[in-house]
Amino acid sequence: MLHHIVLFRIDAACNANAVMALQAAFAALPSQIAEIRSLHGGIDISEENRQHGFNHGWILTFDHRRHLNHYLTHPAHQAFASMAGQVVSDVLVFDFED
Repeated sequence: MLHHIVLFRIDAACNANAVMALQAAFAALPSQIAEIRSLHGGIDISEENRQHGFNHGWILTFDHRRHLNHYLTHPAHQAFASMAGQVVSDVLVFDFED
């Protein structure tokens, strides 16, 4: 199984409607891309203060690396990435297999 962790840094001054639309678009990806086994995410609530400004995060799970590769090139993901580029000031991606 492959886990794809995505962290976004979204400026607090960003339009709240744009942030909500971004979250909804990310949540909709599993209905558009069959290879996504699961998607979970939300706003940072950590009290450790080690998030380095990243305030939204998601974990996507795939059965195989080829499914992740399909997701990355899928038109629905490409549209989402374009949308995110208008709202997100920084992105951190971390993939691992277990």
